[in-house]
Amino acid sequence: MTDRAQEELTRAIVHDAVRKYIATRRERIDPFVDRHFTLVGSLALHRRAIGWDLLRAPANLFLAGPALSVKLASWAARRAGNHRLAAWLAGRRLLVETDVAREVEWLIATELLEIPCRRGDRASYRDAIAETILADSRAAERLGAQLNRLAGRDPEFRGRVVLAIENYLGSRSATAEIATGFFAAGLGTLAVK
Repeated sequence: MTDRAQEELTRAIVHDAVRKYIATRRERIDPFVDRHFTLVGSLALHRRAIGWDLLRAPANLFLAGPALSVKLASWAARRAGNHRLAAWLAGRRLLVETDVAREVEWLIATELLEIPCRRGDRASYRDAIAETILADSRAAERLGAQLNRLAGRDPEFRGRVVLAIENYLGSRSATAEIATGFFAAGLGTLAVK
C-alpha cells in the first residue's frame, strides 16, 4: 500500500471513529445533566461550595468580564497574525479556580468525555477516543505507525491537542462559576428574605 493510500485510510479510520465517539457523547449528555444538574445532583455538587468557594465565587463574578476580554483579545491577536501575543494572552487565567469548578471539570472529563484527566490526587486514564479508534478493525495493523509518523512531523501535535482540551474545560469552568454565583445569590436571597 502506498504512503498516500495509508494516509487516506488512516484519515478515514480516525474520521469514522471521531464521528462514532461524538455520537456516543451526545447520547450521554441527557443522563449526565440529569445526574449532576437537576436539583439533587446540583445540591450534591454544590456541597463543595461550602468553605473558600463562598469567597471565590463572588470574586469570579467580578472577574468574568475581564476574563472574557482577555480571551477575545487572544482571539483578535491570533486573527491578526500575532501568535506569540495570542498564546501569551490565552495562557492568562483571571478566574480563581473553585472546588465546584474543579469537580465539574473532573465530571465532564471522566464521565461525559471519558478522556484521561488528572486533578490533584485523582487520575482517570480512560480514553474513549483512543478506544473507539482502536476498535476499528482497519486500525489494528496500520494506525500505530501512521500516528507516530504524524506526531514525528509535527512535534507540537500533542501540545495542541492538550491545549484545545484545556481551553474547552476552561470555558466550562467559567460556566460553572456563573452557575455557582447564581446558586449562592439565590440561597442568600432565600436566607435573608
